[in-house]
Amino acid sequence: MSADREVSKSKVRHGTLSRYTHHKCRCELCAEAASTYGVEYRRRTVEALAPGMTAVSHGSLTAYCCGCRCVPCREAASAYGARRRQQVKDGLGVPETSPHGTASRYIHYRCRCALCREAVMAYQAEFKQRAKEGWVAPISSKHGTVYTYRMYGCRCDLCTARFAEFRRSSDISRAAKLRQIPDDDARHGTVKLYRYGCRCAACAQAMSVENHRRYDGSRDCKVEET
Repeated sequence: MSADREVSKSKVRHGTLSRYTHHKCRCELCAEAASTYGVEYRRRTVEALAPGMTAVSHGSLTAYCCGCRCVPCREAASAYGARRRQQVKDGLGVPETSPHGTASRYIHYRCRCALCREAVMAYQAEFKQRAKEGWVAPISSKHGTVYTYRMYGCRCDLCTARFAEFRRSSDISRAAKLRQIPDDDARHGTVKLYRYGCRCAACAQAMSVENHRRYDGSRDCKVEET
C-alpha cells in the first residue's frame, strides 16, 4: 500500500462505509456500518418499486436483487442465471484470477470440471480440519455471527451458539412456509423448491435431472491449455 493511501486511510474513522468499502477494514464497527447501509439501501429501493414509481422497473434483475419476487422479476433472475451458467460452461466472462483448478471457479462460477472439483474438495477438507481443531477467527472478525462461523470456520462458543440458533429458526420458518404450499402448486417439480426443503417425488425428480445435467455437462467444460 502506498504512503498516500496510508495517510488517506488514517483520516477515515472507523464505523464508516468508506473505510469498509475503500480501505477494506473489517472491524466490528465498519462491518456494522456496511450492514446498516445495505439494509437501508434495499429498503429504499423496495419502496421505489411501489405502483407509480419508476426508479427500478419490474421484470429486471436489479428489482429481484432488491427483494421483489413478482413473476416478471423471478423470470428475469431465472433467465440471467441460465445465461450465466452457459457463459461459464463456454469459458466466457470468467476473470483470469479464477482459472480452472481453483475453489473460486467452482464456488463462484459453477464450474464442475475435474480440476475444479478436486480443488474445492481440498478446500473443504482444509476447512473441516480447521473446524475440528476448534480454530477461532482473528480478533478483527465479528464473533457471534453466522458469517464468521461459515466463512472463517470459527468454532468459538459465541459463533457456535449463534449458528445453532440460526439453524433452528431457519428449519422452523421453512417448515411453516412449506405447509402453506398446496400439493397442486405449480412450484412443485422445481430445483428451487427442492433446495428449499420439499422432498415430494416431483421436486426430487427435478433435482436428480439437474444433478445429471450439471455433472455430465462438466465433461465438456473447456479447460485452458497451460
